[in-house]
Amino acid sequence: MMNGLIPVSKDVVTTVFDLSRWSLTSQLIQMCKPLVDLIGDIKSHDSTLADCMLQLIFAHRAVTRVYHQDSDDPEFADHARRVLNTQFHAINTDIHWFALFLHPLCQKLVISSAAHSKKLEDALKIALDIAKHWNWSRDTAENLAKDVKAYYLGHALFAGGKANRKLWWEDSTLATASLHPLRVMAIKIFCIVSHAAEVERFFSALGGIQSAKQS
Repeated sequence: MMNGLIPVSKDVVTTVFDLSRWSLTSQLIQMCKPLVDLIGDIKSHDSTLADCMLQLIFAHRAVTRVYHQDSDDPEFADHARRVLNTQFHAINTDIHWFALFLHPLCQKLVISSAAHSKKLEDALKIALDIAKHWNWSRDTAENLAKDVKAYYLGHALFAGGKANRKLWWEDSTLATASLHPLRVMAIKIFCIVSHAAEVERFFSALGGIQSAKQS
């Protein structure tokens, strides 16, 4: 350091004035921004597994629609899309898919003619597997299968829907739990916390008591 100035290396100066590097950095930010926004959006108190899938779908669409400039790297863009496609299907587990199916405004979204779309039979299998894991009786499982079909077709009490999926399922018009076990299952699934934000905040608050090393 001379006269209070910090010496700057030639490499740093070259990097700062490398316009192609800044252009590629801008492309990287554009491709990553939808995913960063997704992480922030799903860390709310009332976000569910269905919200995770919806936000991931929105982010996927946003990435595929990123405007490409002449200075962008097309190979990087193609690589980013391939990775996102692969990871999307890895994240789309049965329980995540079923949670989105149980969103009253999305059951037709998750069952479609798309190549990787699951079918009504998959929804029935997932629901019955959960019922078996929860040790539900045979009669309850049979009613559950009827509910899944009626819900998908929009019959009777399952017609319509609300953006707030949990409140819609908690609506008393869906009769008793014994008659409509899908209602019980949906409410439980929508009570699953889809993130660790509260735990992270808790340990962050402990920073005033414990050191980072102790944590």
